[in-house]
Amino acid sequence: HLALKYLILLAFFSMPVVVRVRVNVSSCSCSCSRNKSMSRQNPTPTLTNKNKMNTSRITHGSMTCGGGVRSFSSSSSFCKQSPTLSRWCTCFPSSLSSSSSSCLSSSSSSALRAHSEEAWDTFDRDADADLKLGFGTPLLTALTERASSLHFHSGSSDDEKADMDEVPFYTPGHKRGNLNLHDDERQTHVNASLHPLLALDVPELEEVDNLFAPTGVIKQAQQLTARLYGAATTMFSVNGSTAGVAAAILATCDEKRALVLPRDAHQSALNGLVLSGAKPVYLPAHLVHGGDVSNGTNAEDVEQALATNQGDVGAVLVVSPTYHGMCADVKAFAQVCQRHGVPLLVDEAHGAHLGLCDLLPASALQCGADVAVQSTHKALGALSQCAVVHLAHDARVSEDTLRQALLMLTSTSPNYALLASIDSARAAVDGDHGKRVITRATELAIDTRRRIIDDVAWRCLPSDDPWKITVLLEDADSWCGDTLDDFLCDDHGVVCELARNKSVLFAWGIGSTQEHANRLVDALGLAREAMLSSSSASRQATATAAMPPLSSANFSMTPRAAFFARKERIPLEQAVGRVSAESLAPYPPGIPLVLPGETLTADMLDALKAFARQGGAISGASDPSMCTVRVLL
Repeated sequence: HLALKYLILLAFFSMPVVVRVRVNVSSCSCSCSRNKSMSRQNPTPTLTNKNKMNTSRITHGSMTCGGGVRSFSSSSSFCKQSPTLSRWCTCFPSSLSSSSSSCLSSSSSSALRAHSEEAWDTFDRDADADLKLGFGTPLLTALTERASSLHFHSGSSDDEKADMDEVPFYTPGHKRGNLNLHDDERQTHVNASLHPLLALDVPELEEVDNLFAPTGVIKQAQQLTARLYGAATTMFSVNGSTAGVAAAILATCDEKRALVLPRDAHQSALNGLVLSGAKPVYLPAHLVHGGDVSNGTNAEDVEQALATNQGDVGAVLVVSPTYHGMCADVKAFAQVCQRHGVPLLVDEAHGAHLGLCDLLPASALQCGADVAVQSTHKALGALSQCAVVHLAHDARVSEDTLRQALLMLTSTSPNYALLASIDSARAAVDGDHGKRVITRATELAIDTRRRIIDDVAWRCLPSDDPWKITVLLEDADSWCGDTLDDFLCDDHGVVCELARNKSVLFAWGIGSTQEHANRLVDALGLAREAMLSSSSASRQATATAAMPPLSSANFSMTPRAAFFARKERIPLEQAVGRVSAESLAPYPPGIPLVLPGETLTADMLDALKAFARQGGAISGASDPSMCTVRVLL
C-alpha cells in the first residue's frame, strides 16, 4: 500500500496530480480470468482516421473526446461522461496554482488501494471504449495494480479464491524491496528511503507489457500519445531525447548520406554522427547577446546546404525551440526539405508543450516535420530521462528502421516507473481539461514576464515560447549572470535554469504556480535594488566566460573518424592548431564548443579554461580541470 502511494508521489512530482481512483461498481457478466495479462484480455484498438487528430492544428475538444466532453465535479472531480471513467478516473486539481505537494487525500489513497473484483472485469471489458475517447492511463494503471503484489489464487469457485502475497523469483535481485541486510539500523534506513521505490521496480511482466515488443498497455499508451500530438506513431524513450535524436539520425544517415544540422546542435546530434558515420554539413550558428543565446537557424541556410550537397544528404536536423525558447520557421524548413526529397528531423526536446493551446506556437509535427523528438520531463510532468519520438503521417522515414534504431540505444531493462510517468504526463495535458491546464500555465508565464519588465524594470529576451523567461543584464555593469543567480538562490531560494555571462534563464513548467511567480518577481525586484545600491559592490563577480563564435568549416575529418583515430594527451596551452579528439561542451546547455575533428583555436581554449575555473562542467572532457586535452596524432 505504501508503495502505491509513493508511485503517485514519484510520477506526479512538479505536475498537476493525476489520481487513479477505483470505486464500487455493479457486477458484470464478463468472465475473463483475472490472472491473464491485460494484453491478452484487451486487444489493442485500432485508431481509425476519424479518431486521429488533424495535423494542421491541435483542437482538443474534438480530437480526443469525440462527441463526449469530460465534466469534473467540484467535490469529487469524477468524469461523468464515460461509464468506465466513473471507476477509473483521471482527476486534476481545479487550479494550476495549487501546491503539487497535496497529492492524495486519505479517502483517495484508500480508494486507490482497493481491489474490486467487479471493477477489474468491467475495466477489462470497457478499456477499448475509453481508449477510443482518449481517456485513461493504461500503463500507469497496470503498473500500480501490479505493484500491489497481490495475486488472485485460482480455486474451483469464486468463494475459494483468496489473496496472497507474491513470491518474486524474477529479477531484479532486491525482490521488490525485500532486502535482507541482517542489520536493523541499516535495514530501517533502507526501508525508509528506498523500499517504496524498489517495490515498483518490475521487469517485463505480462501485465505491464514489453517496450521492445509492445502489444498491450505500452502500445495503448503510445497510441494515446500519438493521437494527442497528431503523430502516426509515437515511441517512448527512457534514455531521454538524447537517444531519440541519435536514433533519428541512425535511421536516416550513414557513411554515404550526410546530415545537415546547426553547428550549435545538442551533444546528442554528435552522438548520432559518431554512431552513423555520417558526414556533417554544419549550418552557421547565430549567437546573440555575447554568445549567451542561440538564435536558431534559417531556411535560406538549409536551402543553400541542400543545393551544394545535392543527392548526398540523408536528412536535415533542426533545433526548435532552442534552449531559450526561440522557435525556427519549421514550416519553411519542411517546404525546403519537401522540394529536395529529404526528411526533416526536429530536436523539439524543449517543446513537448507546444501546440497544446492557442497561446503557444505550433508544434513541429503541425508544421510538417517528419520526425520530432520531445522531452516529456522538461516542461511537462514526466520523470527526468523520459522522452517521446513522434513519426509523422506520410513521413519520409521508415518506421521499422526508426524503431529499431531507438531500441538499439535503449536499455533492455527499462524502468517502468519512467514509462508510466510518460503515460501520466500525457494524460495530464490531454483533452479539454488538459488544454485548460496548459492555457493557465501559459497565461501565468506571460503575466510573469510582463511583471518582470513593467514592475521591477528588468529587460527580458524576446522569445517565441513564453515558457522560457530570460532576464538580460546587458545594462548591469556591476553584475553578471552568476551574481544575480547567487543573489536569487542564496538569499531568496529562487533557483534558475541557467546563468550565463549577461543573462539568466528561468524555465516554466506545468508545475509552476502563482506563488512561484510572485517569489521570482519579488526577488528580482530586490535584486534590482541591491544592484543599484552601493552595497552591491560586495556581490560583484567575475563574468562568465563568453562563448566564442562557433566554426562551421574548421574540420579535417568526420566525428566518427576522429572518434576512432589514434590520440595523445597534451597540455591545453600546447593545443592551439591541433585537431581535437574530444567533444567539449560547457553544460548546460550542452552545445559543443569543440567537436571531434575540429581544429582548436586560442579563443576556444581560453573560453574552456575560464569556464572550468568558474566551476562549470565541460561535458565530454577526459580531464575535467581542462589542464590537458586529447588531440589526434
